[in-house]
Order: sequence, then C-alpha cells, then structure tokens
Amino acid sequence: MDIELIIAFINLIGVIQGIVMGFVFIISHKKKKKKATLFLGIFVIVYALNLLQGPLYQFGFFSKYPEFIITPIYFYWSIFVFFYIYVVHISTLPKTKLIYLLFIPGLIEQIVGVINFFKDVDTKWDIYMSDMYLYSIYASIIYSSIVGVITIMHINKHTRKIGDYFSLFEKKELQWAKLFALFGIVFMLTNMLLPSEILQTNWFGTLSAIINVALLYWVTVRGYFQKTVILPTMDNNDKEELPNRVKKGKRATKNKNDLPKYTKIIEESNALILSKKLYAKPDLTIVDLATELDMHPKLISLSINSTLNQNFNTYINGFRIEKAKGMLKEEKSDLSIDGIGLEVGFKSKSSFYTAFKKFTKTTPSKY
Repeated sequence: MDIELIIAFINLIGVIQGIVMGFVFIISHKKKKKKATLFLGIFVIVYALNLLQGPLYQFGFFSKYPEFIITPIYFYWSIFVFFYIYVVHISTLPKTKLIYLLFIPGLIEQIVGVINFFKDVDTKWDIYMSDMYLYSIYASIIYSSIVGVITIMHINKHTRKIGDYFSLFEKKELQWAKLFALFGIVFMLTNMLLPSEILQTNWFGTLSAIINVALLYWVTVRGYFQKTVILPTMDNNDKEELPNRVKKGKRATKNKNDLPKYTKIIEESNALILSKKLYAKPDLTIVDLATELDMHPKLISLSINSTLNQNFNTYINGFRIEKAKGMLKEEKSDLSIDGIGLEVGFKSKSSFYTAFKKFTKTTPSKY
C-alpha cells in the first residue's frame, strides 16, 4: 500500500474516533449538565475535523468536488481556545465570561470561510494556493500557542491553589492537561518552523499522523476520567475572625503583630494532627482540620503560610514523611515500603516516593 494512503488512513482513524467520542461527551453533558464536558466534546470534534483535510485530499475528494476545497469546517483559530475553556471549567479558579473573547479570531475565521465558500472554484483555488492563506495558518499557530501558554499558566495557578486545600494532589493537579498543552505547542511550532523539504517527506507525514491520533486518543481518555476539581467548604465559615484583607479575598500580608497568634494555631494544629494521627487520612483537607480545631480554614492556611512558609499539602506531607522515616528505621516491621506509604496516608507508591524524595532528597528504599 502507498505510504501516503497509510498516512491518510491513520488520520481518518483519528477523525472517526474524535467525532464519535466528541458526540459522546456532548450527549453526556446534557445528562450531567456540566459545561466542562461540553467544551471537551467540542474540542475533540474540532481537533478531529482539523485532521480531515489530508484524507480527503489523498482519497481524491477535492478532485471530484473542487468546490469544497475551502469549507468552513476547520477551526485553526479556535481549537486551543476550546481546550483552554475546558480546563477553566474543571479547575478551581474563578470563571469569568471574558475568556469567551478568545473566540473572536475563530469567529472571524468562520465568517471569512463562509464568504469564501460561496465563491467560484477558480477563486477558491487561488485563495488556497496563496501566500496569504499560508500566513493565516501560521498566524493561527502562533495564536493557538499563546492560548496554550495561557492554559499552562492557568493550570500552574490551579496547582498552587489546591496545595492550600488538599493533602494529596492525585487526580486534582491537571498535570496531564498541562503536558498536553505543552506538547501541542511544541508540535504546532515544529510544523511551522521546519523547512518544507522535511514537512513533505513521507516519514514526517507518518510521524505527524501518529502523533495527532495519539494526542487525540490521550486527551479523550484522560478527559473522560477527569472530574471537576471542587474545593472543600465548611458549613460555618464564621468560627474565627479573619484579617480584613482575607475577608475581601485578597492576599494577606505577613504582619509581625499576628505572628504569635499564628504560631499558637500551628502548635495546636501540630498537637491535634499527631494525637489523632490525622496525617494518616489520605483525603484529609484543610476543612477537616479546621473542623477539628473549630477555626476558619483560611485562618489555618494563613498561619501555615506565614509561620512555616508552606502550603497545606507540604505541611501534612511533612508529618507523613517523618512517620515513614521512623517506620523505615524500625528493624522489625511487617510492612513493605509501599505498605508504609499507605500506612502514613499516601494513596499510591508514586505519590509516596515523590513526596519522600522532595523532603529527604533520596528514595525510601535508599533511605
């Protein structure tokens, strides 16, 4: 079989997979009423449609129907915007309608596409083969890369925020989405910057097709299992007076006059965590600790940040690692290293090893 046909079939697999799964997500959105699922479904469909032009060209569709050479079914300017808004809706950061302004270039793209679609075939081919059309593709790649960077920055902010609420990050930090955005940026810019001699080779076409289908499959599977990250809340948030800046939702500055109060809170927290072994609870949140201490969770978070210069996640993992170090030193132990990790509050081997290395600069087995 011709290598170019193989490339076309690979892309066609991605198109079919993306359109089917995209509609599954959209139908699921109607049942669950979750905007994140809707935008994920649209993103997957748009991604799939952007792979369609290659197979149509290779199978001779445009030779038989040249009037479809320019069709407004491609969304070069909107593809990463859909992914970004999906990420916004599954993250913990506030949502604002201003993010939808990012769709303006994509809207213009579709309007121009509709206008060009009704032009005669010769004019369409002139547009398709023009430098202006090529430059518009390059501009869409640059724009998508910028939106990709915004997505990564958003995920970084989200990760910092959940560190103040959760003792474990598993399935909450959205690192897969960050890697997808990063890989997507690199892949797009590579396609734009490489010389045409390389881009037109069969081996590069095959590699690009495989990467596109793999990325589409990856985002489909991870998106299917990814749940919206929701911050824990407390029924009564007025248990302790808060600094005015915190009440207004602003970042609190370190006030030397408040340090004795914060230090006392940390001492009470330390004693409670050790006496009740709260660190051993894998799903421990700052709200759980606040309930035990009968305090506002933001006050505890402020105390941890101001006194220890840590977030809640690092604070609790410190107790876990200290307990694990003690258990590893015991000569007689019925638990394996992985078992010790589970015993002190980690859900998996990977989270235990990552935290242990962060605190001790070595692995549990070497320790």
